[in-house]
Amino acid sequence: MVAFKLLTNSSSNSTSWNIPLLNQLFTSCISNHIQNIAILGPNRKDELKWMGTKIGIFSVKSMYTLLRTIDLTTPILARTNLKIWKVHAIPRAILFTWKCINNVVPTRSRIGRFVPIPSTMCRMCNQNEETILHMLLECPFIHSV
Repeated sequence: MVAFKLLTNSSSNSTSWNIPLLNQLFTSCISNHIQNIAILGPNRKDELKWMGTKIGIFSVKSMYTLLRTIDLTTPILARTNLKIWKVHAIPRAILFTWKCINNVVPTRSRIGRFVPIPSTMCRMCNQNEETILHMLLECPFIHSV
């Protein structure tokens, strides 16, 4: 195995990418992606941040806001599903988010597809069919809570 030094130290104590070596080892597209990765200074540590807020801290409100902005009717790429599991949040919030994105929350509408039930209407407002979209965003009862 051959080791390469992809980072170089300049005279001003800053670290930068070894661009000639990157271009030699990778395609130009991959090299450009690597060069866009910020290099932390010697006194900074890597840290995980929740991208749903400006300050990088997870909250249920930020997840709710994020869910309101995505289109739940189109499929999400598999790699996005993998990113969900790496978020630093309580496990049940991560699991619920995954279930929402993959449309597997046991709503009355979804249960009614597999088991005969008297009604698939929302029990809280009794105005619309109980879907995940209705439960999280549309139900008037939820807005009053």
